[in-house]
Amino acid sequence: MQRIFLLFLLILSFSGNVAALDKNIPKGDDLYKKIDKLGWIDGPKVISFGSADAKINVRSGSSYLAGQDAVQYMYWVNGSVFNIDYLIQTPNATYTYSFNKVGRTPNDFKDLNSDDLLKSMKDNMPASNVKRTQAGLETATNIKWFQKPAFDEKNHAAYYSYLVDWSNGDKTVQSSVMILGRSGHAKIRVLMEAKAYSRDNVILAIDTFGYNKEQEYTAWRQGDLVAAAGVAGLVAASAGGKAVVAASKGLWKIILAGIVALGAFIFGFFSRKK
Repeated sequence: MQRIFLLFLLILSFSGNVAALDKNIPKGDDLYKKIDKLGWIDGPKVISFGSADAKINVRSGSSYLAGQDAVQYMYWVNGSVFNIDYLIQTPNATYTYSFNKVGRTPNDFKDLNSDDLLKSMKDNMPASNVKRTQAGLETATNIKWFQKPAFDEKNHAAYYSYLVDWSNGDKTVQSSVMILGRSGHAKIRVLMEAKAYSRDNVILAIDTFGYNKEQEYTAWRQGDLVAAAGVAGLVAASAGGKAVVAASKGLWKIILAGIVALGAFIFGFFSRKK
């Protein structure tokens, strides 16, 4: 049953409204021009995250895309659909947000084995590298923890970060934050260059997100839905199925072994836009 549930989480992550997307992927300057025409909204702003019954605080100096524009951006830079609700760009990192309404997630974090999880991620590298080679992209040569999986008891949030070495010498970091709520969990990805990594980026993801009071993790009541898998399974599903994050020709990539890839933001372009 738990395996079926974890597969369901992956399916949720990769579903999306393909029919409404512009599937003509622009190149070079045309890509920048099209991205610039998306509906960027500048901070400071408070986003009402309806499906999560939560709020996201977009700080001054940051911009965000919502709904279809966020999905469209991902498709243009990668050619794949990824079901996210928001994409926020800060001066040194990209944050993507989604919410899975699967019920309150039991806290069995103590059962998570970070060494086994890292091994699973490394085992996924060959399959991912085959796809990257076919696409003419750099391949991953190593993965290691930057921050082993940890659980923030106060904020009911699991998080981790890992470093990827690339065949062209690049080093990149992906952080994932899963914030538990009464009816499900929010998933936030944080993408950045290794040289720009700071744990502050993970803290920012937690601090700028908040459920409305009635949807907080502690608001759960007897009779509410409970997720089939606990925190340990949630973290494993979020990390074990992914191989790497890479930067190629200025475009960020997250490679999901055996499934699809998604793009994040172009930092140089964001600086130019601002």
